[in-house]
Amino acid sequence: MKNKIDTSNWKRFHLYDDCLFTIDTGNKLNKSEMTTITPTINFIGRSSINNGITCMVDAIENITPYKAGNLTIALGGEYLGSCFIHENDFYTSQNVNVLIPKWDMSINVKKFISFVIFKESRTYYKAFKNELNRHITKDFSILLPIDKTGKPDWEYMDNYINKIEMHVQTKMNNLSLVKGNQTQIDTTNFQSFIVGDLFDIHPTISYKMTNAQLLDYGENPVLANSYYHNGIRGYSTQKTTEKGNMITFSDTVDANTIFYQENDFIGCPHVQGLYEIGEYKGCWTKYSLLYFVTVFKVRAKLKGFDYGNKFRRDIASKLDVLLPVNQDGKINFKYMENYMKKIEKKSQKRINNLKTLA
Repeated sequence: MKNKIDTSNWKRFHLYDDCLFTIDTGNKLNKSEMTTITPTINFIGRSSINNGITCMVDAIENITPYKAGNLTIALGGEYLGSCFIHENDFYTSQNVNVLIPKWDMSINVKKFISFVIFKESRTYYKAFKNELNRHITKDFSILLPIDKTGKPDWEYMDNYINKIEMHVQTKMNNLSLVKGNQTQIDTTNFQSFIVGDLFDIHPTISYKMTNAQLLDYGENPVLANSYYHNGIRGYSTQKTTEKGNMITFSDTVDANTIFYQENDFIGCPHVQGLYEIGEYKGCWTKYSLLYFVTVFKVRAKLKGFDYGNKFRRDIASKLDVLLPVNQDGKINFKYMENYMKKIEKKSQKRINNLKTLA
């Protein structure tokens, strides 16, 4: 499966060609205006996870949802090119187009094309600079395999996806062979601590610049209100504004944005930082913070925060977390560090084992 595909005999097609899709501009709805009293319809936004589904909303009178089986594509922003197939009816937000197949495409053909669209978007277009909005119905095209008549080779696409899924299933089966037994942690000698007693939480320092100005493909990470890529939106040539070895999270969404930042970075107005205070200031290392960020995230996620019930810093400060302590009741940093080092070692061993299965 690692062999590079020979695309020398492939051909470019526009998404609006007769053999592909009708491109619709979507519902262009604002998520903040949706209601969720008896939600039955998926709401698709500019997201790269969860199949683009950001929530479920109530059906809207006089607005017919798009049918299951159609695809969506995010036209801009950090999720540019994210393309998904939908199993249920849906509405769309701003800057999300709907691709309606012009014939009864198989699910495998849709999967193949959705990946090609994503790859094409991320290779030749850039968020905040050269987005798909201006190209999707004009010159945007994708490279597809063709048959002897010069038309898309649907059979090839079907078979290719079948092979991938069989390969993935084999790997999943093999994964169980290297997965170790889980050992429950003995929390007898643990105590509860209030997050606000250990850290002062306030916004990270940011630049007053547009994304187009700031994200100029430098080397310094720029954080954003994001729950993937460790919260990093992109990279800049501007100087970093915050030191690494810090925990961050966004106060605009849920607890999935909690991350440990090992390296220096550029902050964001709505990205909060946990700054060490009190008697334990200067005691937190990479491994003790990796332990803490896991406990902190699990505790926060149990509270069920979302876009409507945002994970604000005043709430975060009041959360209690269970940490190991010494006989004198002080936080046992050595225990946390050793525990995470063992986890790291075990994870690396699993990765090495998986490489032998590839």
